[in-house]
Amino acid sequence: MKKLVLSLATACCLLAPALAQAAVDNTTYATLLGINSYGNTTYNSAAPVILTGVVINNPFDMLDGSAKWQTYIQSLNPSTDNGGVALYLGKYHPRTGAELYAGDFDGTYDGDAWDSEIYRLMYSDADGLALSYGDVIQVTANAPGMFFNGKYNINEQHNALTSKDFTISVISRGTTPTAAGISLADLKNADGSFIFDSSRSTGCEKYQATLVHLKGLKLLSTTEQWASALTSNDYSVTVQQIVDGTSYTFDMILGLNDSLNLTTSQLLAMQETGFDLTAILDQEDTGTTITDESSEDFGKTYYTGGYRLWLTSAENGGLTVVPEPGTLALCLMGGLTALLVGRRRRSAD
Repeated sequence: MKKLVLSLATACCLLAPALAQAAVDNTTYATLLGINSYGNTTYNSAAPVILTGVVINNPFDMLDGSAKWQTYIQSLNPSTDNGGVALYLGKYHPRTGAELYAGDFDGTYDGDAWDSEIYRLMYSDADGLALSYGDVIQVTANAPGMFFNGKYNINEQHNALTSKDFTISVISRGTTPTAAGISLADLKNADGSFIFDSSRSTGCEKYQATLVHLKGLKLLSTTEQWASALTSNDYSVTVQQIVDGTSYTFDMILGLNDSLNLTTSQLLAMQETGFDLTAILDQEDTGTTITDESSEDFGKTYYTGGYRLWLTSAENGGLTVVPEPGTLALCLMGGLTALLVGRRRRSAD
């Protein structure tokens, strides 16, 4: 992404407090992410929300920022209020569909307005540091957001008017986000279907938009497919995990961090000996509409699929490749040799 060069006057305006608005209570993730039995949102409030969470990906590791910006935050207290949500901003939004929004509609950031919005979100704190993984933040969303393809996002409802802005306030930095240790059997049934639970107490919905940690995966995709997935979110790779003798597979899209530019030998090791990862569980389900007029669900659109992993970076424990057996043996032998030499030296002292 090109460097953002702003005048001091512009920067001061961007960091100025948002327009005053009525105080709102903190919104729980449980309320914001509530869904019904066919995966559609039950959240229907148009009032501003205040949400606190920890950032679980560097924004530019997910999207390049030239026309779209996104970062995920997750709950600080998953035992009492589990969940996560995407914060999304888009540069271009055509006026088609403007009837969905009340009042005036301006769907595009022209000229330098886009860079100014990115700067406002990325450098919202007086310390001058960019928003990044591990920051604990408070988000005030005026719009407050939209349900899209199976999940509720904090956004401006694709409206560039200032009254639709969401703002970020950094509370602290350097927190290590919690990743739930799970297996693919927690996300899929043995027949390969997704585990969907509208109560969000089990399955994919429980972990949606949060970090999950999985061990002992194998890469089923080729090195060429990995390379393609690095260039576009439209491409994905497939990972596999054997749980109690049953094979489970899952799609995974890749982020933009340079740490994911792996060597051929690393990718081959991921295919042969395996790897561990920490990634975001995402959902992008275009929906399945029931067209059978005899069905009691006729006309309903289900959003109970489209779950995928989003690995934005190999850093911060994002990806650990299991060494090949020969390499591991050499490492162990090297460590044993060093230990024996150390003992001999100590005995000679």
